[in-house]
Amino acid sequence: EGTPDEVIPQLSPPKKRRCTTTVANEEWSPCSDGGDDHGSSVKPVEEVEIPTEAKSKSCRQRKTPEQLEILEEAFQEDTNPPKDVREKLAQQTGLPIKSVTSWFSNRRSKARRQEGC
Repeated sequence: EGTPDEVIPQLSPPKKRRCTTTVANEEWSPCSDGGDDHGSSVKPVEEVEIPTEAKSKSCRQRKTPEQLEILEEAFQEDTNPPKDVREKLAQQTGLPIKSVTSWFSNRRSKARRQEGC
Protein backbone atom coordinates (compact mmCIF):
# COMPACT_ATOMS: atom_id res chain seq x y z
CA GLU A 1 0.00 0.00 0.00
CA GLY A 2 1.56 3.33 -1.03
CA THR A 3 1.69 6.50 0.99
CA PRO A 4 0.51 9.83 -0.42
CA ASP A 5 4.13 11.08 -0.46
CA GLU A 6 5.26 8.21 -2.71
CA VAL A 7 6.58 9.34 -6.08
CA ILE A 8 5.14 7.55 -9.10
CA PRO A 9 7.78 7.08 -11.80
CA GLN A 10 7.03 8.72 -15.14
CA LEU A 11 7.09 6.61 -18.29
CA SER A 12 9.90 7.50 -20.65
CA PRO A 13 9.33 7.71 -24.42
CA PRO A 14 9.93 4.48 -26.33
CA LYS A 15 13.57 3.83 -27.15
CA LYS A 16 14.83 3.12 -30.63
CA ARG A 17 15.20 -0.58 -31.33
CA ARG A 18 18.67 -1.95 -31.75
CA CYS A 19 19.68 -4.97 -33.71
CA THR A 20 23.01 -6.54 -34.36
CA THR A 21 24.42 -7.86 -37.57
CA THR A 22 27.36 -10.15 -38.15
CA VAL A 23 30.34 -8.48 -39.71
CA ALA A 24 32.33 -10.61 -42.13
CA ASN A 25 36.00 -10.08 -41.30
CA GLU A 26 38.50 -12.40 -42.94
CA GLU A 27 41.35 -11.41 -40.57
CA TRP A 28 39.46 -12.16 -37.35
CA SER A 29 39.69 -15.56 -35.73
CA PRO A 30 38.02 -16.87 -32.57
CA CYS A 31 41.41 -17.21 -30.85
CA SER A 32 42.67 -13.71 -31.72
CA ASP A 33 42.05 -12.49 -28.16
CA GLY A 34 44.29 -15.24 -26.71
CA GLY A 35 41.37 -17.28 -25.34
CA ASP A 36 40.62 -20.90 -26.17
CA ASP A 37 38.41 -21.82 -29.02
CA HIS A 38 35.71 -24.09 -27.67
CA GLY A 39 34.07 -24.57 -31.03
CA SER A 40 32.56 -21.11 -30.85
CA SER A 41 31.78 -19.44 -34.13
CA VAL A 42 31.19 -16.04 -32.56
CA LYS A 43 32.07 -13.19 -34.83
CA PRO A 44 32.31 -9.49 -34.00
CA VAL A 45 29.05 -7.61 -34.39
CA GLU A 46 28.21 -4.12 -35.45
CA GLU A 47 25.32 -2.31 -33.80
CA VAL A 48 22.81 -0.78 -36.16
CA GLU A 49 20.01 1.48 -35.03
CA ILE A 50 16.63 0.84 -36.60
CA PRO A 51 14.12 3.60 -35.93
CA THR A 52 10.99 2.28 -34.23
CA GLU A 53 8.82 4.11 -36.76
CA ALA A 54 10.25 2.03 -39.60
CA LYS A 55 9.43 -1.23 -37.81
CA SER A 56 6.07 -0.30 -36.33
CA LYS A 57 3.01 -2.01 -37.65
CA SER A 58 -0.45 -0.57 -37.37
CA CYS A 59 -2.93 -2.45 -35.23
CA ARG A 60 -5.66 -4.52 -36.82
CA GLN A 61 -8.88 -2.58 -37.08
CA ARG A 62 -12.22 -4.32 -37.35
CA LYS A 63 -14.45 -3.14 -40.16
CA THR A 64 -17.68 -1.47 -39.14
CA PRO A 65 -21.00 -2.96 -40.30
CA GLU A 66 -21.36 -0.01 -42.71
CA GLN A 67 -17.92 -0.65 -44.23
CA LEU A 68 -18.66 -4.36 -44.56
CA GLU A 69 -21.99 -3.62 -46.25
CA ILE A 70 -20.28 -1.41 -48.85
CA LEU A 71 -17.56 -4.01 -49.48
CA GLU A 72 -20.01 -6.93 -49.68
CA GLU A 73 -22.23 -5.05 -52.17
CA ALA A 74 -19.17 -4.37 -54.33
CA PHE A 75 -18.13 -8.03 -54.04
CA GLN A 76 -21.56 -9.16 -55.30
CA GLU A 77 -21.07 -6.96 -58.39
CA ASP A 78 -17.45 -7.97 -59.04
CA THR A 79 -15.32 -10.40 -57.01
CA ASN A 80 -12.10 -8.96 -58.42
CA PRO A 81 -12.62 -5.22 -59.04
CA PRO A 82 -10.00 -3.13 -60.85
CA LYS A 83 -7.75 -0.74 -58.96
CA ASP A 84 -9.84 2.38 -59.68
CA VAL A 85 -12.93 0.72 -58.17
CA ARG A 86 -10.94 -0.41 -55.10
CA GLU A 87 -9.61 3.14 -54.69
CA LYS A 88 -13.16 4.51 -54.83
CA LEU A 89 -14.25 1.93 -52.23
CA ALA A 90 -11.31 2.92 -50.03
CA GLN A 91 -12.50 6.54 -50.14
CA GLN A 92 -16.11 5.58 -49.44
CA THR A 93 -15.21 3.38 -46.47
CA GLY A 94 -12.32 5.44 -45.12
CA LEU A 95 -10.06 2.38 -45.27
CA PRO A 96 -6.56 2.25 -46.77
CA ILE A 97 -6.44 0.84 -50.31
CA LYS A 98 -4.25 -2.00 -49.00
CA SER A 99 -7.00 -3.05 -46.57
CA VAL A 100 -9.63 -3.02 -49.31
CA THR A 101 -7.39 -5.10 -51.59
CA SER A 102 -6.72 -7.58 -48.77
CA TRP A 103 -10.41 -7.74 -47.89
CA PHE A 104 -11.30 -8.73 -51.48
CA SER A 105 -8.55 -11.35 -51.54
CA ASN A 106 -9.73 -12.83 -48.23
CA ARG A 107 -13.37 -12.68 -49.33
CA ARG A 108 -12.59 -14.58 -52.55
CA SER A 109 -10.81 -17.19 -50.47
CA LYS A 110 -13.82 -17.47 -48.16
CA ALA A 111 -16.13 -17.88 -51.18
CA ARG A 112 -13.96 -20.71 -52.54
CA ARG A 113 -13.94 -22.46 -49.15
CA GLN A 114 -17.73 -22.20 -48.86
CA GLU A 115 -18.16 -23.45 -52.42
CA GLY A 116 -16.15 -26.58 -51.63
CA CYS A 117 -18.28 -27.61 -48.63
